[in-house]
This record gives sequence, structure tokens and C-alpha cells, in this order.
Amino acid sequence: MKNLGNGIVLFNESFNVDGAILDFLNSLQEVEFKNNYTYEFNDDNSVKCLVNKSGHRFRQEDISKSCVRLSNYYNYPNSEECINFFNNCDSAVYKALLEYLEIFPMLLPCIWWKTKGHPIFYPEGSEQGLHCDNDINYSPGFEPSMQLGSRHVLAAMCYLNDDFSGGEIVFPYAGVTHSPKAGDVLLFPANYICAHYVATVTSGDRYAYLQYFGQGSSSPEYGISVCDNSPYIHSGQVWMNDIFSDYKNHIEMKYQPSESGDFLRPLQRKFHSSEIR
Repeated sequence: MKNLGNGIVLFNESFNVDGAILDFLNSLQEVEFKNNYTYEFNDDNSVKCLVNKSGHRFRQEDISKSCVRLSNYYNYPNSEECINFFNNCDSAVYKALLEYLEIFPMLLPCIWWKTKGHPIFYPEGSEQGLHCDNDINYSPGFEPSMQLGSRHVLAAMCYLNDDFSGGEIVFPYAGVTHSPKAGDVLLFPANYICAHYVATVTSGDRYAYLQYFGQGSSSPEYGISVCDNSPYIHSGQVWMNDIFSDYKNHIEMKYQPSESGDFLRPLQRKFHSSEIR
């Protein structure tokens, strides 16, 4: 574990990657690219822009430089091995999260649910501009209908390969640049402090797996529909009902009672907000 600053923490060699997984994902990228975007047109029927599933708008000439989110990887034939692999990624992220909480214990009550992760494909020549992961493309006078991103608290990135050039993730406000290695897990706050960009992939293809941890009640009208977790759920948001007890067990197994006080501070609340102190 390496604390890189500004809440950015790297966990090296957290999982192993089978090359067959990358071959499977590569076979999906063309059809998934078409599923990623919808067109908006001007009055003369010319293309105004393309809109991704998060509501962000792109000029048509910039699309070739964009990444492809393989959000429906689990819906294709022969996807069982891929599903199992990303379940292992989820386990690696969860293990890293418990260690991350040791550094930032007060994050614990801010994590209510997680998004089921999805792989991201960066072909040669692609990049991603500066952004933060709780930005939903709001501007005065325009209130986005999809507001899931505004609830993101923590981002988790798993890197699936390193046989490419370029493609570094850069956090300019933190002065941090990371060149991904296969098996890395990177955790960082989803807010403006950790605004970041992905440098141009100059050769090869870059694969990653992205997951978020968030807070707030389920609000289907804004694209936030949280449900109980299940092995059969591969997308959307799921409650993290065991995170408090898992973190408590993690600390108690690692530290003596005399050492665990600060780590367990978020669990020392005796009343819920609805009760009288």
C-alpha cells in the first residue's frame, strides 16, 4: 500500500489477470462503442453532439479519442469466466477499501452503497480530459436528469494490463502521476480535489475496471436505484450492509483493543440522527 497524497492510495499486485479476459473484452469493444452514445441533432438534422450514458456531451470529431465503457460485458455468450474475474476484482477492491479506511476512518459513514463495476477500454490514440468523478455536467439553468455521479464519494480503479505506452492517470492538483501496472488497485476521492485526466495512449490498448462507492437514498427519478446485493446483479447500485461490521472485524483482528480507538471512532456513535441525544 502506498499513500500518494490527497487521498490517493495505490495497492500493488492486488489481483492476477488472465490474458483470455482481455481477448474477450476486446471482442466487445466495437458493439459496446455503439451502445455508449446517443445522437443529438440540430434543426437541420446535422449532428449536434453525442451523449454518453452519464449525460456528458461530446463533439463528433472527439469521439475517436474517447474511451469505451464495456458496461454490458455480462450479457454476452461465454461471459461466465469474465463475470468470475470481475467478482475477484470486486473482492480485491473491498480488501483494499478496508485498508484505506484505516487511513481515513471517517470515510466509513459516507459509504452507503457501491456501483457494480464495469471495464473500460482505451484504444490507441484515446485519452480522457480533466474531470472529477462526481461531476454530472451541471451548469446554471441546466439540471441533469441523471444525478448518480453527484453521489459518488470514492472511486476505485483496477488496472488490467500494462503492455501499452502513455495512458498515465494524472492528478494535477495533487501533483501525482501514475503509470498503471496490471494488478494495481487505485483508490481516490471522487471530488474536485482528485480531478484527473488520462494521458493519450500512444501505442497499444489500455484496459481498466471502474467502481464507485457512494451515499444517499435511492432516487430512481434521478437514476439512483439501490438494491440488495446478489450474485445475479452485475450493474446498478447495491447496498453495503456489512461494511461497518467488516471494518470492525478487520480492525479487531489487526490491532489490540488499546490500539484500535481512533480506527473505530466512526462506530462509537450511540444514537441515530432520528433519536434524541
